[in-house]
Amino acid sequence: MTEAPEDPRIAVAEHLYTAIAAGEIEEALRWAHPEIVLDWSRSRGPYQGVYEGHEGARDFILEAVAVFRDVEYFTDEWIEAGDRLVRIGGIRGIGRQSGVEISGRGSQIFEFEDGLVRRVTLFQSPDEALAAAGAD
Repeated sequence: MTEAPEDPRIAVAEHLYTAIAAGEIEEALRWAHPEIVLDWSRSRGPYQGVYEGHEGARDFILEAVAVFRDVEYFTDEWIEAGDRLVRIGGIRGIGRQSGVEISGRGSQIFEFEDGLVRRVTLFQSPDEALAAAGAD
């Protein structure tokens, strides 16, 4: 595994996250494969579940923008793992109703197909994601 600073897949993944944070659903879906899978089954927070296809991704985004405002996804590092990428980073935002600031850290494994994000799997820690990606 190596760091992947120039990998064009990073731009695709970052576009997806930027659009989700902005609540721009159709823009986000431009970067998502029609059969995208967002696997948040390991989430300890909101959105625990698996969201499939553009319809599922749309539901995920709508739920996020309904609950939080001023959402920001931040990335500390991208690591190449074969044909996948591991993102280490997190999210910040403010609860729409409560005004409470939220912050969470974790990692995701990104898989791609036809130049689009095909699957994103959430893990609670970089170690978990790296182990699942087959890192030494």
